[in-house]
Amino acid sequence: MYLLFGAVWTQAKDGNMSFHKALSYLPHSGAILEYGAGAAPITTGLLKYFGHRKYQFTIADILQINFVYALDQVGAHVEHLLLTPFENQIKKKEALAAIFCMTVMEHLPNPLEVVRSFHNSLKPNGLLFFDYIMADGEGLDARGAVDQRDATIKFLGEHFKILKGSLRTEASMDFTVAQKN
Repeated sequence: MYLLFGAVWTQAKDGNMSFHKALSYLPHSGAILEYGAGAAPITTGLLKYFGHRKYQFTIADILQINFVYALDQVGAHVEHLLLTPFENQIKKKEALAAIFCMTVMEHLPNPLEVVRSFHNSLKPNGLLFFDYIMADGEGLDARGAVDQRDATIKFLGEHFKILKGSLRTEASMDFTVAQKN
């Protein structure tokens, strides 16, 4: 319950800055995935802003209390993907216009595999919105996120054009917008 209240409090207090930062980059329509959604702040914000007119929304996460809360908040018209720990690839039939992966990379045991999955799932010129916190691999942070950081960032640099932000291996990366090559 502590984690759920913390997530909802943060979402309410911050007004979800990632959602607002992304507006000028979003395509006019298409399928959007919020990966590692937790309480689904991006999808919730976009739904309030656009409703269901322009986008088809999907939220994805492992089964945990924040995600159960999100499923209740976003309603039945938002598709959900239940991820299995250590098998975090997305399996969607239609190509995605955009993927949001905020405050997630540092928790993934295999971020390179996940980013490859993102690349395969995006339409040509599709957008990836992400950050990558410099972690130590302790607690909720995954050792794989630390070990694969350089390779993951190299893959991003080779397969995406950075529209906002920069790819850094030596420090945390803030809100970054990347376009599939």
